[in-house]
Amino acid sequence: MKKSLQDLLREGSVRRVRPNRRVIDNALAKAHKDLVVAEKLIELEEYDWAYVSSYTSMYSTAKALMNHMGFRPSSRDSHVSVIKFLALVEVGEEVNEFSIILDRLRRSRHRVMYDDYDFITENVALDAKSWSVKFLSIIEQTLKMSTKL
Repeated sequence: MKKSLQDLLREGSVRRVRPNRRVIDNALAKAHKDLVVAEKLIELEEYDWAYVSSYTSMYSTAKALMNHMGFRPSSRDSHVSVIKFLALVEVGEEVNEFSIILDRLRRSRHRVMYDDYDFITENVALDAKSWSVKFLSIIEQTLKMSTKL
């Protein structure tokens, strides 16, 4: 059975917060900075860490959207909570589809961070960066069009 946003709140995966423009802007600034870092790491042929930076950019972008909508991930399993939230949020099908991409990046990021090293290829790093750029663009457009804040 597919979970609902109420289920995520009830289990403590996400919490309600008051949207905060400073928190949102900081998360988006971090997302942009992580993309710059990813680009530089690709130039240095450090594909694993470029991939991690691209993932971190997407994660920060998703957290900006969450805050805008009045939510934040819990401190436990926050990465998984963000992905679950993205899958459920009613912003647009394209955003929901990014939850699948973000989860795939999360799993490989975990492998880079804790298990293996030097297994991300240049093409995979470039794809991750491209997805991050697209996701950031979509979310920034979504936030600009919204009058919530």
